[in-house]
Amino acid sequence: MPGEPDVMLDKDLRKTFHELAESGRRVDRRLEAMSETLEAQAVRLAESRASVDAALRELSRQIGGLGNKFGTLTEGLIYSSLQRILRDRLGMQNLAIMPDRRRLPDGGELEVDMLGWTNGKDNRVTVVEIKSHLTRRDLDQFGKILRRLGDFFPEHKGKTAEGVVAAIGIRRPMADEVQRRGFHLATASDESFRLADTAGFRAARFII
Repeated sequence: MPGEPDVMLDKDLRKTFHELAESGRRVDRRLEAMSETLEAQAVRLAESRASVDAALRELSRQIGGLGNKFGTLTEGLIYSSLQRILRDRLGMQNLAIMPDRRRLPDGGELEVDMLGWTNGKDNRVTVVEIKSHLTRRDLDQFGKILRRLGDFFPEHKGKTAEGVVAAIGIRRPMADEVQRRGFHLATASDESFRLADTAGFRAARFII
């Protein structure tokens, strides 16, 4: 019949358009579902990250507290040992544990862990630095302290100064570095400390 092919073509086009529209709606629904899933995952990820951050902060706080307690315990254990070392091995007649913090007019400030000294013919000062974790920077700073000791302790001006580094768990390379710089080394042994200077060691003496 005339015009029948056009009718059939129109039906086919409508069917095709309908199928495309339905496919488009299915794609939209899938994209919406995926978007909701991604948003939910993002929320869970943010919550997880917040939990991890909180856990890391708490761990850092606990480690810091442990370090402080360990440092206090370390100092408490070694004071009696160091007193014996200063008196019996290094000949110090007078001792002061954590003497008063000293300040200079130019703003300089110094606090030492332990100080020993002698008067008269054997005119010497020995400064003790206690460290749980010793670094080369600590040794640099200790050398500066010994060189300026007379500025902070004018009552000891004219004496010679020596340094003692008391350290826990020190590794051989760092122990060698301590001795190379001319500092006495005290190390932990059976809950006390002993002088661990190597054979032939000669302490560096600083004129203050």
